[in-house]
Amino acid sequence: MMRQADLFLIPPAPALDVARFEAWPLPGLTARETAQCVLSKSATFKAAIVATILSLGLPKATDYQIHAAIPDDWKVALGPWMHCGLADWQAEPHGIKVQHMPHDGGGFHFEFHLLERRHA
Repeated sequence: MMRQADLFLIPPAPALDVARFEAWPLPGLTARETAQCVLSKSATFKAAIVATILSLGLPKATDYQIHAAIPDDWKVALGPWMHCGLADWQAEPHGIKVQHMPHDGGGFHFEFHLLERRHA
């Protein structure tokens, strides 16, 4: 039986396909780094970010909060390529609005806002 909480399950990190990039890694990267880079840009990882945001249930969350909530298997798999970046066009279909928040002294962070959903 499916429960409501099951809708927000964060997919587990897949195994890195390092062998795929042994012969042709990205310039300047090892095969492992290439596999991590490719995974960090994948739809699978974007789905994990979305699921993490939705599972928190906060009306507003920062990229730092999302980064802390991402499961450790993703952090290990992605290594230095770990991020919590989503473009607004990737987030809006899931009821999430992304805002770029500049800091006065320079720099920025992202905020993710859950949009109000209206049901018929």
